[in-house]
Amino acid sequence: MLRPIRADDVGLIIEMLLALHVESPHYSQVRPDPDYVRTTLTSMIEQPAFIGFIDVDLRGFMFGIANRTWFDSELNAYELLLYILPEYRGGLLAARLIKQFEFDAKRLNCIHVRAGTSTRINTEEVLRLYERLGYTREANTVSKRIN
Repeated sequence: MLRPIRADDVGLIIEMLLALHVESPHYSQVRPDPDYVRTTLTSMIEQPAFIGFIDVDLRGFMFGIANRTWFDSELNAYELLLYILPEYRGGLLAARLIKQFEFDAKRLNCIHVRAGTSTRINTEEVLRLYERLGYTREANTVSKRIN
């Protein structure tokens, strides 16, 4: 069972993000800042464009935001993070979170859901899950630390 993410979930989400930080080959290179995350995520949750759900058994969550880009007037939903605790992966939870995210994106009149993976945790498995749910691979990203 899923429910919307609330401001009082931020502490738990931070705990899960610290687990993600340790697990992720990418984000383990980024210094964690729980105070910044608490402030930023709490502010995001208060926005009408926020889309976010957490498993009532606290096994995982997904959140993002509905927004337009500078080059596209269509409203799209952008997944910012989908995270399932390692011991609960491989079941239906991720698919349920994605479908609920889609449902709320439709409610907000979004045209597309844009999602991906940047953690380098089971990248191919995550992309295949999205494909099984009807998504199409569109692009890759690159990164370079300059400072």
